[in-house]
Amino acid sequence: NLCLCAILPGLTEPSHANLQQFLGPFVDDLLLLYTTGIKVRTLSWPQGRLVCVAVVGLICDHPALCKVTGFAEHASTMWPCTKCDIQRSEISMFSNASCRPWDCVEHKQHAWVHQNTLEANQDEYARKHGVWWSEFNRLLYFDPIMMGMIDLMDSLLLSEHGFIGNQS
Repeated sequence: NLCLCAILPGLTEPSHANLQQFLGPFVDDLLLLYTTGIKVRTLSWPQGRLVCVAVVGLICDHPALCKVTGFAEHASTMWPCTKCDIQRSEISMFSNASCRPWDCVEHKQHAWVHQNTLEANQDEYARKHGVWWSEFNRLLYFDPIMMGMIDLMDSLLLSEHGFIGNQS
């Protein structure tokens, strides 16, 4: 098991496009590590042993999770959740029955359409469908809904201090 941590360069939060540009080479390496793997030599395996790598989860705060996995931004007036299609106006009366879980296949289809939409129309498309392009969509096994997780500290602090569900 291996945990990779990343701190993005720069003085300000990167734009969605800049973040995806930063992630592109990283995802290229992940594709190679998953499909081809690498030979690693150890004392037990001096001739080398094939090791393949897969991402099993992304743990971020909510704004970063939205940008990295291609969901509408956390401040979206329509799509604030990375797990279901509840709209911000419905959060105060939330019940599990009132929202439909996001579907990985549908999410990736919208992401590919977003990627192939003219740049001038991408913001409008993202607002309508709640999905942006993410480089992680190139990993065929990657499910942004199941593998994207809000870190515990932010989740607990946000709910403890009443920031979840009390926004207009």
